[in-house]
Amino acid sequence: MQEINVEEIMQGIRKEIAEKHYEDVEYKFRDVHLRLNCADAVYDKEEFIANLDKAKPHAIVNAYKPLYGNPISKIIKKINRKLIAFYVESIVDDQNDYNIYTHRAIAMLPDRFQDTDERLFELEKKLAKCEKTIEELKSQLEK
Repeated sequence: MQEINVEEIMQGIRKEIAEKHYEDVEYKFRDVHLRLNCADAVYDKEEFIANLDKAKPHAIVNAYKPLYGNPISKIIKKINRKLIAFYVESIVDDQNDYNIYTHRAIAMLPDRFQDTDERLFELEKKLAKCEKTIEELKSQLEK
């Protein structure tokens, strides 16, 4: 059995830390910048709807790929498929159901965003009206 010298490993790590001038700094969550796959992380309604249109509501995941190879390897692969079909097909069916439900939920988002935007606009109008009324009342009190 191979013995592991933990102290030697720790000394190597400490040496590497000293060479690279690492500091013991506690970072805050807001200091961590995320790398996103998209160019900007801003919600774009048109792009969202375009991507939603491209997504198929009934995108079916197939349980098996086409078989390639010589006839003997194809027969062996078919036998293996039949032996594990009870397991693989149930997982694929669950994934297909999940895809359908997820697409339905995401398809509802643009309408929800529209409702929220309209409500926000109305509330901002009410707020502006209330602020104007407050200013008028303040000016009347000062007289």
